Formats: sequence, structure tokens, C-alpha cells
Amino acid sequence: PGDTVLDIFSGTGTTSSVAVQLGRNAIGYDTDTKSHEFAAKRLRMVEKNLPTKKDITDFENDYLSAA
Repeated sequence: PGDTVLDIFSGTGTTSSVAVQLGRNAIGYDTDTKSHEFAAKRLRMVEKNLPTKKDITDFENDYLSAA
């Protein structure tokens, strides 16, 4: 959590949405206007349903201990 993900061909924003859900910052670039509009809408929806930092940390700790 807290790291930054850069996606230089962000398209519909899948990478950015997953990064944000996992507590990361996201920077996405795309030249296609429709893709940008879709990604912006997707990210607004994701931001409404974000897990807490504790949820993220617990998930990552559980995942890493199982590996």
C-alpha cells in the first residue's frame, strides 16, 4: 500500500482500478477519449467501494503467509 502504479496504455482502466483497490496510487495515460471516459467512470465507481487500509493489509498478510 502507498506505492504508485504507472500504466502508460491504460485503456479502460483495469490496472488503475485494481491498484486503487489494493491501496496503491495509480497514474494512467491513454490517447483514446472513449477509453479515458470509461476509465474515469470505472474509477469513480471503485472509489465508492474501497476497502479500508486494514482490510488491504490483512488480505496481503494472509496471502503472503499462505504462499
